Amino acid sequence: MKKFLLLICFGLMCTMGVQSQSWAPMGAVWYYNVVDPFGPGITYARYEVTGDTVIQNKNCSIITGNMAVWESFPGNLSCIYTYEENGKVYIWDPFASQFCLMYDFSLAAGQSYQTSWNGCQSENTISATGTQTINGISLSTYTLAGSSTEFVHYIGEMSSLFTYNFSYCDTIIYDGPFIQGLRCYDDPVIGHYETGIAPYCDYVVGIENPEKETLIKLSPNPGSNTLYIQTSLKDAKFELYDITGRQVMQQSINKANTIVNTSALIPGMYFYRFTNKDKMVESGKWVKE
Repeated sequence: MKKFLLLICFGLMCTMGVQSQSWAPMGAVWYYNVVDPFGPGITYARYEVTGDTVIQNKNCSIITGNMAVWESFPGNLSCIYTYEENGKVYIWDPFASQFCLMYDFSLAAGQSYQTSWNGCQSENTISATGTQTINGISLSTYTLAGSSTEFVHYIGEMSSLFTYNFSYCDTIIYDGPFIQGLRCYDDPVIGHYETGIAPYCDYVVGIENPEKETLIKLSPNPGSNTLYIQTSLKDAKFELYDITGRQVMQQSINKANTIVNTSALIPGMYFYRFTNKDKMVESGKWVKE
């Protein structure tokens, strides 16, 4: 009997000492790369879970941070309310006064889910699922058809915290700061994680570095159906995003002069970035006429 009681006590102590994984736990922090085409250069946006509340009988985490970055939080919000249920992550849409689905880790490849925000809707089809191990913890992942962006369970989207992944509802052209990928994530269970796209979490490149060497030349800008890329880098990667943050093109750059066919793209403003060995080396704006 004594042995049985000891086993029960030991089991309870072990259970109490282990924290389970959850979406947006208290103290979780995200750092995202931010590029301002007309600002100081490359900076970052920091988001943190600072509290919790109840909305429509749902226990929600409160995420605060740099809500001014349009691509993550359209609508000039002061904070985001979010919760997860059965592998589905929801955020509160104050314009519609309801929760909207943002991520769905319960689906298999080939299945679809619909996101909505302030009247904008998007149909998202999962192209592949998998797992990623971070600090010894196995996390489920998926990618969407037409995009290489990865969604990681308990962390979110690797390109921006909450993607503005919807059909754009009006014709306004946005040319302000935009997010270009996760730098760091930290929470009490997963621990500290860095993707390597920046030297450290709060790294900033500004106008104080005018002598910075231009490693890549992209022309013409504005352009039309053809882009010419010149670089001294080897094994670089070129990525192009539309004004909603959706990746519309990706191409490996393995020679000094590369021609990129952009005839399939509609006229408008795009944002590009070049990475080399998983680190961003150049970014900016390109306009197709």
